[in-house]
Amino acid sequence: MKTIYLLLGILVLLAACSSPPDDLASAVIMEHEPVDNTMGGMTDDEMDAMMDDGIHEMTIDPAKSTFTFEGYGPGKSHVGTFQEMSGTITMEMDGTITASEGTIQTASVKSDSDGLDNHLKNEDFFDVERYPTITWKSNSINDEEMIGELTFLGVTRTITIPIIMKENSLSADFLLDTSQFGMSYAGVNDEVRIAFAVRP
Repeated sequence: MKTIYLLLGILVLLAACSSPPDDLASAVIMEHEPVDNTMGGMTDDEMDAMMDDGIHEMTIDPAKSTFTFEGYGPGKSHVGTFQEMSGTITMEMDGTITASEGTIQTASVKSDSDGLDNHLKNEDFFDVERYPTITWKSNSINDEEMIGELTFLGVTRTITIPIIMKENSLSADFLLDTSQFGMSYAGVNDEVRIAFAVRP
């Protein structure tokens, strides 16, 4: 009888496991290949001329932007964010975004639980003492996807993510396999949902 109850308990636990949505696209992760991100190797004079032509680098406004992540474990999920982020987007005069970059301060992680926040900061997850930042720098952007370099836990990968681009804004909602960056914790799904919307 105890065996039956134990099996039933395991089945209930498995049934209750929370997992990412099946219909959400995953980031394509590749080995990092160094890319010249200095606007095609332009000289300072050429960059100044480009700016005069109406292409501007603008600071992302935290008050108008959002960033959340959702992690999944047995029977539940947790949503979190980072309270300290900065970045820029480069736009043409018509509002078309041509580049983006950003930096997250990992120690500013904030979830729905203070205890979880402390756990997320240690070496099981963000390891904030060794890796105080997460950085992103785009290589190319079109209407449907953005390719760039993500540095997380000291590992840099080239990733492709689906995006939605509107006038003066850039947003995305996708799954990221954190095991590709060295983060993997027993009982927690390696895929994390990332959703953001940024604007100047």
